[in-house]
Amino acid sequence: MKESHFNTFWLAYPKKKGKKDARKAWAKLNPDRALLHKMLAAIEEQKQTAQWKKNDGQFIPHPSTWLNGELWEDEITKADKAEPKPKKTKLWPIIGKVCSKSGCSLPAVYKNSKGSYDSYACSRHLPDDVKELYE
Repeated sequence: MKESHFNTFWLAYPKKKGKKDARKAWAKLNPDRALLHKMLAAIEEQKQTAQWKKNDGQFIPHPSTWLNGELWEDEITKADKAEPKPKKTKLWPIIGKVCSKSGCSLPAVYKNSKGSYDSYACSRHLPDDVKELYE
């Protein structure tokens, strides 16, 4: 086992847990330089998946699991690369303000400032680009 190859792997792998177990799995595999490069490319690709990005890397397998399961061979699908939809922010009423839309007296939940003019919108009259961000 080339210790420098393991160190290169360890530096590239985003979850630094169970180094002793990872070293054992590495020794059992005894990867050559070509396999190391394949692993490093897979790590970089898998770092971009929703699974590995979710909850600050909570679902990244431990290095020994990744090595023992030969997970560098896993196919990355288009769905794996998809970014999770951002969580929508809840809108709360703006105290003392009502919707600026003519005839609407619902509580305002959004303030839109354009120049020196402020307008307010209720949840029914939000601009389309704002509706995408808020629930």
